[in-house]
Amino acid sequence: MAIVKEMQDALNKYGDAFNEAWAEFNKANEAHKQQRMTGRVLDEKRKERNAKLLELSRTANDAVTAALNKYVDALPGRYAKDPEKLDANALAMLTGAANGIIELTANDVESLFARFDGNLTMQGAISDFASKHDTGARITFYSEAVREADAMSYAAGCRGAISHDVENPNLPITFAYYCESNRAVPPSLQGE
Repeated sequence: MAIVKEMQDALNKYGDAFNEAWAEFNKANEAHKQQRMTGRVLDEKRKERNAKLLELSRTANDAVTAALNKYVDALPGRYAKDPEKLDANALAMLTGAANGIIELTANDVESLFARFDGNLTMQGAISDFASKHDTGARITFYSEAVREADAMSYAAGCRGAISHDVENPNLPITFAYYCESNRAVPPSLQGE
């Protein structure tokens, strides 16, 4: 999944086009100030810029929505219990620990969880075991619902970072926070 990259790419493409539209208009405005362009022509350039900025805003919003929908639509498949991803030995170990036959320390559970990085079926089973048996293991398993909610929240932030003001030549202050930084990315979407 590349939800974060896709959204950041959409924002970066938007930012480049936004700056380009303003640069074109500023060039025309300079020509007007130097009396090399009439006010009527400058007004036409302003209308062109405004139309371009509105279209850029719509296109960027659509790209963010497409990335969100693609990610959310794929989540159920990623979280579906897949028998082929089950590890019989690890499940036997968890069952033995649940029945008191063997003892698993917090480190054992953490190591087991890390061993199945990317295998949501096994990580889910290990997470369920850890929460039911209070092993003291410090593992973080993000559920499908958490990832979906965080993706929606992140997408809303990306949409909010898009300027809807055609008269302001500056992008919102949150723009760089969402397009250039991973600080805005929720922990559940890190690496997604």
